[in-house]
Amino acid sequence: MMQKPHEFIRERKIGEHTIMLPEPPAAKHIANYSLPQKEQKFIRTELPKDFRRLDPEKRKEFIRKEWDKRLNGYWFYNNGMIEYITGMHYFYLNWWYINTGYPIYIDCDRDFFYFWKMCEDDPVCDGMVYITNRGEGKTVKSICILYEPISRKYNVQAGIQSKTEGDGKKIFAKLIFSWKKLPYFFRPIDTGNSSPQKSISFSAPSTKTTKTQEKEDEDVLNSFIDFESASVAAYDGQTLHRVLCDEIGKTVEVNVDERMNTLKECLRAGRSAYGRGKIIATTTVEEMERKGGKNCKKVWSRANPAKRDGNGQTANGLYRLFKPADYGYVEVVKGEVFIDEYGNSLRQKAYDYFMNRRSILKGADLNSEKRKFPLREADIWVTDSKLSMYDTDKIDQQLEHNDSIDLDKILVRGDFKWEGGVLDSKVVWHPNEKGKWLIYWMPKLEDRNKILMKNGLKCPGNTDAGAFGLDPYDNKTTVDDRKSDAASYGLTRFNPMQPETGNFVSEYVCRPDLPEEMWEDMILQAVFYGWEILIESNKIGTINHFRRRGYIKYLMHRPEETQTASSQKMEEPGIPMSGDEPRMALIYATQSHIIQRVGLVEEEGREPYMGRCYFNKLLNNWKEFDFDRKWTEFDSMVGGGLAILGVRKYMPKKTKREPIKLFDTFDSSGTMSRLIE
Repeated sequence: MMQKPHEFIRERKIGEHTIMLPEPPAAKHIANYSLPQKEQKFIRTELPKDFRRLDPEKRKEFIRKEWDKRLNGYWFYNNGMIEYITGMHYFYLNWWYINTGYPIYIDCDRDFFYFWKMCEDDPVCDGMVYITNRGEGKTVKSICILYEPISRKYNVQAGIQSKTEGDGKKIFAKLIFSWKKLPYFFRPIDTGNSSPQKSISFSAPSTKTTKTQEKEDEDVLNSFIDFESASVAAYDGQTLHRVLCDEIGKTVEVNVDERMNTLKECLRAGRSAYGRGKIIATTTVEEMERKGGKNCKKVWSRANPAKRDGNGQTANGLYRLFKPADYGYVEVVKGEVFIDEYGNSLRQKAYDYFMNRRSILKGADLNSEKRKFPLREADIWVTDSKLSMYDTDKIDQQLEHNDSIDLDKILVRGDFKWEGGVLDSKVVWHPNEKGKWLIYWMPKLEDRNKILMKNGLKCPGNTDAGAFGLDPYDNKTTVDDRKSDAASYGLTRFNPMQPETGNFVSEYVCRPDLPEEMWEDMILQAVFYGWEILIESNKIGTINHFRRRGYIKYLMHRPEETQTASSQKMEEPGIPMSGDEPRMALIYATQSHIIQRVGLVEEEGREPYMGRCYFNKLLNNWKEFDFDRKWTEFDSMVGGGLAILGVRKYMPKKTKREPIKLFDTFDSSGTMSRLIE
């Protein structure tokens, strides 16, 4: 929603969260109110010259006003628009000196500090994960966030961790540099060490100095800030009020996901009248193949606000925020800048600039550019094709295309149910926003619920049209403590006469409380489409349920291309995925499908076109796949791969048999029939 001049929109959507801002004061109490509109912008409040020589009452009034802004925020007119910045943001803009001078006001920083304020105020939030582009200033903002509360609260500790202990030391040095530039009224009494090397302690000095003499009536905070190594256990057992985890996407010495768990306990141990402690974790992700990027992705995934426990917390207690490179980009290029004089981002101009940079890059160079300057969240996690089992360039092309279209108009969520709740009646489709299936395509009405009877058993009637793959769940958990899901995908067989030939048309990825519910769901989709299901046979419960329910013929036997000498004697349907032979068959089949049906498809005799693979969960699972990791992490990859193997199974062509003339007979009416089959 665009804000109009002289109005203020309180409800803002920032990332995945909706934030409510305070009510603005009367216009006359908003800074810049009396200025002409073009002159209205953020203007830094400078410390008056010869400040210490000012009349004591004037000094106290100046200090009181600055403390009020630091604690309560700041309102100002900006080219006719009412703007509000948090107290932390004001402190950063007005007083936090960095190596290039004082920061400038930019709209993306405004939103960043809004988000942090939300995290600070939320009683169930343990902090935030912030991922953005290179050169964005995330570290200096985070250092300010670390210092501000510690320098005004009693008996609290803050810590710093980065890629290595040496990197942590560099960040601490930046903090000391900015701390030295602060006016005395924002520097609490400290031990008197002007150049601390390991920690800055706001404790009483052994001897009084001019500075401490001036503050002799103030209380000593007994709070401090230090840095530690990158180790998981570096702060174990300590009580922290704030902690900065810098460059978690580049930390390869330790598992940052595990480190978060240790730090959370330190923050909770330090809970006091000030509330629970908070983490600020920031990074760019400049590689995904080494463990830094992969562990960072676990932290990011566990901070998903859409998945909370019974206490309202995300899996790791954190909230996440992604800032694209085209929002607030400040680099000057050939005399051009990408924000205006009022700090508003020129996003289209910046977007075009980055797309032009990408236009001449390919492969690993292109992927590196995307990770360093991401324009969408998916850019953060791109991997290099040469190091992946699958063609990630094509997968990224498809993901980018999917982001550019409205998938809600293409995919429908819902459930399959027995009509009227009567078991073994007709299967019907019920659209439902909370349904277990996502559907792209369905058979025509006349082709639904086609059942054939052979030797007294129900058999699917449309096996020539497509097949399902199913990776059932068991009670094991993945490396990120997530219980595995059941993952089933429907895929149409190749048929030039069929409009959706060779495309994935359905997705079922969930974990019902009872496995019997999942097994029955598989019967429902198989009956509706009239297709077989190729399942991972290691988990026998699915096979037994289909047999008990009379639908055993809906389970596909192991396709020919995956057979081994020993497997030819197997009587049970399905394919075991524990051996290397079936796993490699699944991988090879998936590789072939991605090349032929995903991303930009180039075929001889026709214009290149974009594939129709609209299930992002499957695409991302392909991207993340690592053969050496536990396959319980790749439910969708296995379910989709089994569907690909299923449609590759040889199906004899249906031919219409001509009646054979044997001999003349008569029917009951006495009329001769010459054709007997």
